[in-house]
Amino acid sequence: MFMCCRSQKTIICLLIFICLNTFSQSVSESEFFIYEDGVQLPKEDDTHSEQIILSPEIPFITTKYESIYINTNGFLSFLLPIAYFFPQITLTSYSGYAIIAPLWADIDTSIKGGSITYKYTKEEHLLEKAKKLVQEGFPRATHFQPNSILICTWKDVHSHLNKDDKKNTFQVAIVSDGTQTYSIFMYAKLEFISAYSPTKLGREDRYAEAGFTDGTSQQTIVLPGSSGETAANLARDSNIGKPGVWVYLIGDRRRYGRFRITPAGSEDDAEEVLVPVQ
Repeated sequence: MFMCCRSQKTIICLLIFICLNTFSQSVSESEFFIYEDGVQLPKEDDTHSEQIILSPEIPFITTKYESIYINTNGFLSFLLPIAYFFPQITLTSYSGYAIIAPLWADIDTSIKGGSITYKYTKEEHLLEKAKKLVQEGFPRATHFQPNSILICTWKDVHSHLNKDDKKNTFQVAIVSDGTQTYSIFMYAKLEFISAYSPTKLGREDRYAEAGFTDGTSQQTIVLPGSSGETAANLARDSNIGKPGVWVYLIGDRRRYGRFRITPAGSEDDAEEVLVPVQ
């Protein structure tokens, strides 16, 4: 009887272990959008891409943009590149910069390697994959037929002057039909979450941030858990039921005057929502 109870407890513990590992797994890199044939940023500390012309223009929050830049430090910026990492500037500060940040931190590929690759394309199989992910988060967005996608991937990147071998691997896809724009964040591996290096200007500590801003504190969304000690949970949590995957409606030119960034899984759909559910 005693042996039987021990066996049952062992089986139960094993099942719990399997379940916890199954549901806490992050998205696999094999599930990323194909990016290897894209343009790779120079392996430097603080750098940025050339200006990427968006055709058609894409709406982001309350403005329509025709160009964008990829910055080493884990974010995209409209109008101007932002090469350097400034600890004082955050998503919630009034910076004046329109930013999409899958994981804003002090990243450096010049010493320990890693890569940052981007591609702007209209490839049908990538547009179709993006549409399916969007519609998983916004089931009533059946009208959405994207015609452009920007994919940017940070693979095995390190923190600036990080003494250990912690690496992050994540991807952002910005997909639009010219009327609406959606952002898809994918996190395969988040081993460091500190955003700040004491060798850089400023002295305050900072954690990695993920989210969106038009440069004002009133039009800003920070993903749950980011900008704090639980930022690594971005690779395990989700707003569409797929660990490590996050989908947001980030622009709709039909509603510039009353648009708010909308997370997938809100009670409203992409057509009718006016205020996001936080």
